[in-house]
Formats: sequence, structure tokens, C-alpha cells
Amino acid sequence: MKCTVVLGLDCDLSMCEGDIIGVDKGAYRCAKAQIRMKSALGDFDSISLQQKEIVKQYTQEMIVYNPIKDDTDCVAAINWALSNSYDEILVLGGLGGRQDHNYANLRLLKNTKATIVFKDQKNKIFCLGPGRYEISKEEYKYLSLFAQEDSCITIRNVAYPLFDRCLNDSDIYTVSNEISEDKAVLTIKYGRLMVMQCND
Repeated sequence: MKCTVVLGLDCDLSMCEGDIIGVDKGAYRCAKAQIRMKSALGDFDSISLQQKEIVKQYTQEMIVYNPIKDDTDCVAAINWALSNSYDEILVLGGLGGRQDHNYANLRLLKNTKATIVFKDQKNKIFCLGPGRYEISKEEYKYLSLFAQEDSCITIRNVAYPLFDRCLNDSDIYTVSNEISEDKAVLTIKYGRLMVMQCND
């Protein structure tokens, strides 16, 4: 089951897929665009009481958290999605802004219970475990791979192919490759990679 988590940073809401989960200011962005949500959640400390009332009109349910909590609103939203059987989670409005939040959000990609993708107008970021994958070029120029743990990969149909190359989490030479055909073919023999498709 697929859903889109909409966080508070500016994002293209036309990229939403499946059920919509609005998070704090992201819920208000959805309501303002008259997009109906499955759930709106967060501590709602970044919107006014009047805006909160508008959000209520566009969501099936509203979950309000105490602002003094261990998790970020993004973590809470992804946990809500997982507990409601969503296994494909697209996250919009979660890239850019504060670097500590960026870093915390990207660490969520290590979750293996679901496919989580962070996306904005210039970037698409996700993680992959062992297997064979075809990665479509789409509108992106660059393809970068970063090992999250010791990994062995083969990648074809790119400007700089690799064959049975072992990577560790300090390797960065796999940045800024380019897909040379419609799709790159990536095989991960073992390990886990963060995949970034980007434009300038």
C-alpha cells in the first residue's frame, strides 16, 4: 500500500501518490491546496490555531502530539504509516532547510520494513538492499551510490561502470555517475546502498 507523507518545506504537491499524510505545516499546505488527507498529525507548533481549524476540514483524522517528545514529526508520521500497513512511503517537503533535520530524515531510509523515498524538485533518495534493480534515468542527470554498510555491487549502463566492487561506508568515489541509457542495472550482492538521483 502506498502513501505520501507531506512535511513542512515547500514541495510540489502534484508528486503525491496514494493516501496523503499531512505533517504539521505540511498538513496546512495540503489543506490550502484543497487536498484531502487520510491523516494529519504532528505537534502543530508551526501553524496558527486558525490554520489548524482549516486542516481539520481536509483530513479524516487529526492526531496531535505533545511538542515535548523524543521523535520528530517525520519519524512519527513514518511510524504511523508503518503501523497502518503502508509499505511504500514517499516523503515530500523533507529535503532542504535545517541540516540536522535533513540528516535525521535520511537516516530513516535505513528502515527495512518499507520502501521509503525522499523526493523534491531536484532529488530522489532511497535505499536498496541485496538484489538486482533497474534504475530509470527519468529526469535526473546524476546517480550517486553510498554504502550504508560493507557492500559489493555491479552497475552497468552508466558512464563509470563497476563490476563486483566492494564499498564501505567511507567510500565517496561513487558520487556523480551518470546513467548512459534509459536504465542503469544495479546488482547488490550484499550490503545496503543509499541511492541518490539528482540535478543541479
